[in-house]
Amino acid sequence: MTCISFSLFPCKLGLLLVAITAHEAVGQCSFKVVDATDATPSKKWADPTIVHNAFAVKPEYGDLEFLKEVLGDVTFNVVPPEFRNRTVISDGHPSPAIALSFNDWLTAINKPAPQVPTYLFDWCYEDCTRALARFPQPPSYLLPSGRIFAHFFAIGKPGEGLSPHMHGASWVMQLSGTKKWIVQDKSGANMWEDDPPNIECVQKPGDVVYIPGNTAHATIQESWSVSMGGQDRNAAQSPEYEDTGLIWEVVTSNVSAIAGKLPLLSQGQKKQVAFEAAASGHAQVLETVMSNDSREDSPMYAEVFAQSLMQGHSQVLSHLLRGKTQEEVQGKLAREATSFASAITKNKKKAVSLLMEARADITAADTQRAVMAGHAGMLDLFLSRGVSKKDLGKVIKTLKKTESGLQLKFGFPRLHQEMMQTLKKALKEKTQVTTV
Repeated sequence: MTCISFSLFPCKLGLLLVAITAHEAVGQCSFKVVDATDATPSKKWADPTIVHNAFAVKPEYGDLEFLKEVLGDVTFNVVPPEFRNRTVISDGHPSPAIALSFNDWLTAINKPAPQVPTYLFDWCYEDCTRALARFPQPPSYLLPSGRIFAHFFAIGKPGEGLSPHMHGASWVMQLSGTKKWIVQDKSGANMWEDDPPNIECVQKPGDVVYIPGNTAHATIQESWSVSMGGQDRNAAQSPEYEDTGLIWEVVTSNVSAIAGKLPLLSQGQKKQVAFEAAASGHAQVLETVMSNDSREDSPMYAEVFAQSLMQGHSQVLSHLLRGKTQEEVQGKLAREATSFASAITKNKKKAVSLLMEARADITAADTQRAVMAGHAGMLDLFLSRGVSKKDLGKVIKTLKKTESGLQLKFGFPRLHQEMMQTLKKALKEKTQVTTV
């Protein structure tokens, strides 16, 4: 079996997953235990930590009918098993995500031979974050001053989970079922050896688990499991961060609560609320906060536009671009080329499509980003809007010869073949038109 590593992890990763799956849980936890009644802000926690009885658990959190009611129409990205490692996906490497509503995903995983993973992990933005309000609010020590978290849901059947990866600090609230954690210890031993000396913990309903940043870890669902959490994204936050005390209100788009406290906020705090709203995809919150600061030349507008473009929030972008001329939009795209490239790499198709309405041409670099990230839908979008014959030739050449193209070919041969066929077909059609 050929294995190509696209991230920080060597090819022994698969062996670890087999070992993890085979290991039976003992119902114990080697993490540091913190008392829920005396917890300090989580940014001070240096070790993998668990807090028991951290929040009130309700039976409906694990009930499918309740989940269908709350999350049914929310769209999540699910991926085939070979793309399950979210670190690989978030780094912009091949990840042909399939967008499914939660209800459609439930239907798909209950078929005799499901074609999608029976475990769902995805970031929670826009409509999804409004659903968070139906679940417990994270304890205050998980939302300390100066920290912003990107929220997510993790739901699935037993046996599935996340393969070894690492990222910024994160916390997870277990709403229903049990989840097993395997975390690299501090001995310096390689987590991807056949029998590494890792520390383990079984998380139960009502427990909060906190994993410090850059700590390698993996998870396994021990039963039907429902959890929500947050991952530190401080690298993306405003450099002049001013705590607002409204983090959860912004995340869940509680416009009335925000409007009531708005007169008490400083200009810096208003800017931070706008930034957090852009990151979460809430146009209504932005409209409330930026009613007197919607000029394109204002610092708040510029920062919020860049953040919403990078995150690919089409609803927020529609609000920010309202009333702008085509020339103004094209100028903003030129100034935010890096953010536009990030939206392509992260497969933010709706946002990219919206912005393309004001952009005359799709460049070879744009098309190449979509191909290298394995986003067939994005590539189809670009081809439908017109990619020149010259640019198609450039992308095919790159896919054949460059290091990233070869990684795609040997790491994900089927995906590479499909991309090549799509590009060659488009080039052939362009050539036939030119000949005629």
